[in-house]
Amino acid sequence: MYRPGDVDIDDQGRVSAIGVPGPGTGLAVPGLVDLQVNGFAGVDFLTADLDGYQHAGAALARTGVLAYQPTLITSPPEPTTAALTTAAKAQATASGGARILGVHLEGPFLSPQRPGTHPVRLLRTPDTALMRRLLAAGPVTQVTLAPELPGALDLIAACVQARVLVSCGHSNATATEAHTAFDHGARIVTHLFNAMRPFSHRDPGSPRPR
Repeated sequence: MYRPGDVDIDDQGRVSAIGVPGPGTGLAVPGLVDLQVNGFAGVDFLTADLDGYQHAGAALARTGVLAYQPTLITSPPEPTTAALTTAAKAQATASGGARILGVHLEGPFLSPQRPGTHPVRLLRTPDTALMRRLLAAGPVTQVTLAPELPGALDLIAACVQARVLVSCGHSNATATEAHTAFDHGARIVTHLFNAMRPFSHRDPGSPRPR
């Protein structure tokens, strides 16, 4: 709802009143929450150090982002676990700037038929043991995977048990395979209609009968 007028800010930096008389200009809106930020302001979160996180968080805040998920694209397990460890430290020590919600793992359990920018040679079929290793390395809050791959449903179950949001993406799944993933606990889709199975006149992606 639009309310003309200024806003009051209390001593804690919180909005205490809206629509009050005053000389304010511009538009005040709630802070944004960005669920997929691979990097920002020259910082790549796959290789970022603590200073990089501080710099990126401050830059994101200046654009209106209140909280975000640093997102790691497909890479070998070692650099991914190292990046998760750094993200955990950044989350614990951050002061000011956009708040780190947790890490979004975009890969490596993606379809080689829909890789987008992800290096095909590093993509893997779902591996629950590796997933548990990654979850133990840092604050993972979201995982994007291709639900049609062998073992994906077991991986979804492991993530749900760990209270990690599962998203379908970089996928060649049919509508039926996608519905099965949602039945098993997947909840959202990563960049809908981008790097996934397209519609066609013979395979329109119609949902299965219920």
